[in-house]
Amino acid sequence: MLLVAPRLSPRRAAAVGFVASAIGGLNLLAVYPDVPAALLLVVVVSIAIPGLVATWLWRVLDARSGPVASVLTYPALVTASEYAVSLISPHGSFGSVAYSQADFLPLVQIASLTGWTGVSFAVSLMPAAIAVAWNRRRAPRVRWLLPAAAFAVEVAALAVGALRLRGDGMRTKLTVGLAASDTSSIHYGATSAAEALSVLRQYAMRVELLADSGAQVVVLPEKFVGVTSQYADSAIRVLGDVAARRHVTIVAGINRTEPAPPRNVAVVLGPDGAVALNYSKVHLIGGLEQGYVPGNTAGTFLLGRNRAGVAICKDLDFPGFARRYASQGTELMLVPAWDFERDGWLHSRMAVMRGVEGGYAMARSATRGRLTVSDGYGRIVAERASSSTAEPRLVTMVSAGPRETIYGRYGDWFPLLCAVVIAVTGCRRASSSGRVMPGST
Repeated sequence: MLLVAPRLSPRRAAAVGFVASAIGGLNLLAVYPDVPAALLLVVVVSIAIPGLVATWLWRVLDARSGPVASVLTYPALVTASEYAVSLISPHGSFGSVAYSQADFLPLVQIASLTGWTGVSFAVSLMPAAIAVAWNRRRAPRVRWLLPAAAFAVEVAALAVGALRLRGDGMRTKLTVGLAASDTSSIHYGATSAAEALSVLRQYAMRVELLADSGAQVVVLPEKFVGVTSQYADSAIRVLGDVAARRHVTIVAGINRTEPAPPRNVAVVLGPDGAVALNYSKVHLIGGLEQGYVPGNTAGTFLLGRNRAGVAICKDLDFPGFARRYASQGTELMLVPAWDFERDGWLHSRMAVMRGVEGGYAMARSATRGRLTVSDGYGRIVAERASSSTAEPRLVTMVSAGPRETIYGRYGDWFPLLCAVVIAVTGCRRASSSGRVMPGST
C-alpha cells in the first residue's frame, strides 16, 4: 500500500488505504458469524477509516516533505487517526493494529510510556521507512540510511522493553482464582428464584474448590445469572456465606433484570461476607444491552493492603476509562467478562494491554472466552479456555502492581504529539534538496 500510494492521486491513495484496511477487518466475519452483518459492516468501516485518513494525508504530505519527515508522518497519522476513532467509536480502541503485538512483550512495554498508540506507531514505522527508501531509491543515502535508522529505533525500543521486563522488584503476591461455565451461561436471563439460586449454589461450590487451592480472591464471569428484586437478598447471601466461611473475596457478575431498567453489575463480597462494592458496567454493547442503564464511575476497593479495581468486559476496550484506575493507584484489576468464543484471545489481550498501560495485574474470568491472569508487564501468568473442560477453574499467584507508569500519570500525550508532528509537516514545505521522485532521471 505504501509503495503504491505516492504514485497515485490523493483520492485514489485514500481508496487504496480504505480497501486494504477493510480487507484486514473482514476477518471479523469469521470471528463473529452470529452477529448481524450490518453491525459487522459498521465495525469494519470504523477499522478502515483510520487507514483511509492516514493514507490520504500521507500521500498529500509525502509530496511536500523530505524523506525523514515522510517516514515519521505515516506512523504519526496511523497513531492519531486510531486515537481519534477510539474517542468517538462505541467500540473504543477495538480494531487497533497495536493489539496484534499483544504477546510480543518487549514491544508492548512501550504502552507503559505512550499507551497503546505507541505500539501502533512502532508497528507502522518500519514499513514507512522501507516504502520511502524504495520510492526515493535513486538517492543512495535515503535508500540505506532510512531503513537503518528506523531499525535502530525499533531495536532501542525493544531493548528498553526488555530491561523493563527484568525490573520486577519485590511486590505483594496474591493468589487469585477464576471460574467460568459456558453451559450455565444460559441462565443470564433467569427470573425465578429456584433457577437463579441453583446456579448460584453451583458457583458457590466452585468458590469452595478454589479456596481449597489457596485462592484469596475469586472472580466469576459477567452476567452468569439473572437476579430480580424478589430474591436479590437470597442470591447475595449464597455468595456472602461462602465468602465469610472461606475468608475469600468474591467478584461476581450479576444480571439485575428487575426492577427495570436492567443493569449489568459486578458485586464484590468481602471475606466477612458483606457487600464491599456494587459496580455497574460503564460501556455497554449496543444492541445486545439495549435498555440497560450504564454506570459512570470506576470501582475500586481495598483488598488487604492492595488497591483492587473492578471493571466488566467491554469497559477495558476504552483506554481512557481504564486509566482512571491507574490514577486511583490500582494494583490488581478483577474483571468479570463474557466473550464471543473466537475473540477470546483478542479481548483478553486488550485487557492485558490496559494492565501494562496502568501498571496493574489483571484477573479476567470470561464465559465463552478465556480465564486469564496477567501481571502488570503483560506476562500471562496462567490461562485456560472456558470451553476446555466442563468445569474450568484456575488458581495462580500473581504480583500486584507495579502501579506507577508514565501513561497512567500523563495520559494520551503521545497521540497529541503525533498530531503536532502532522500539523508541522503540513504547514511547511520541506526543502527539496537531495530529493529524487520516483521515475525521475
